[in-house]
Amino acid sequence: MTLHAAFTARRGDFDVIAELDVADGETLAVLGPNGAGKSTVVDVLAGTLAPSGGTIEIDGERVDTLPAERRAIGVCFQDDLLFPHLSALENVAFPLRARGEARSQTHVRAAALLARLAPTVDPRTSPSMLSGGERQRVALARALAPEPRLLLLDEPFANVDVSARTALRALVREVTAGFDGATVLVAHDPIDALTLADRVTLLEAGRQTQTGTPEEIRAAPGSVYAADLVGVNLFTGVLEPLPDGAARLVTARGAIIVAPQTRLDRIVPAVATLKPIDVALHAAEPEGSPRNVVHGRVEEIAIDGERARIRVDGEPPLTAEITAGSVARLRLTRGADVWASFKAVEVSVVLTEEEAVPGTLSG
Repeated sequence: MTLHAAFTARRGDFDVIAELDVADGETLAVLGPNGAGKSTVVDVLAGTLAPSGGTIEIDGERVDTLPAERRAIGVCFQDDLLFPHLSALENVAFPLRARGEARSQTHVRAAALLARLAPTVDPRTSPSMLSGGERQRVALARALAPEPRLLLLDEPFANVDVSARTALRALVREVTAGFDGATVLVAHDPIDALTLADRVTLLEAGRQTQTGTPEEIRAAPGSVYAADLVGVNLFTGVLEPLPDGAARLVTARGAIIVAPQTRLDRIVPAVATLKPIDVALHAAEPEGSPRNVVHGRVEEIAIDGERARIRVDGEPPLTAEITAGSVARLRLTRGADVWASFKAVEVSVVLTEEEAVPGTLSG
């Protein structure tokens, strides 16, 4: 393994426990919501925060006892952290100059990297004159300049305009595919992790809750957060039989009607999944056959190409996948009222226990 990191870290009263193994040529995404501890993982790996326990090894060499500049790590931070008083060329050359290489040699390598990764950027330009996407391209070139053994990408698309994000994501995919060392991508957007990483580890409240390939996590999400990330609505609750053979799944936040494969005669615990593509959105309350209609507000809109993922804060919360054109047609914006509908037969149900749950059958 190029990277083996098993450590604990403390920031204030918040603890993070992490174990990361990344092979040569592999990209591992560390994915989690805000406050999960992702920044702590970045800082520990980068050497700006000392772990409270454990070790970090790169190519079998322990590096957690070394200062940051001696760890053979290239870091592309979320806020790019370019030096404002240096040109784009000098920013890229900086790590090479810092280790004592001649100015002429560093500028040749820096110019070549800029030409490859940021061809529209004038090497003489200061960072203040660049767009967010251009700044991240320069930051990525700077991270690669010293030919690191580990490439650490800290939410590289967070401060980039949507219009530039697709091209930057394609560039990162190209760079990581040709990188011989290990890559750790820290992200909160599932699109970034699931399209750029070979494996994903989920971080929730300072703990890793699931690790696997995107396909493995998509096939068997281990938590509500995991299910939402991989594009599946996950519901956990108790299933109450209805007289017509359907059932009502009662969750902590609302209830939905489902069509279990076998007729129930008692209340049982269950989990259910629903694909976002099976959720329809409406500007007004719909009429017709769907047995499930949920009213809520648009919490988040994430557009990628021709598709859009819409998070609806309702009872229960839902994620829908629709076309980008439908977003405009429905005039969807954050905070807007919306109705979501789906059929009971579109919900997949799995009973989690054999025994009945005490309770009164409803109907």
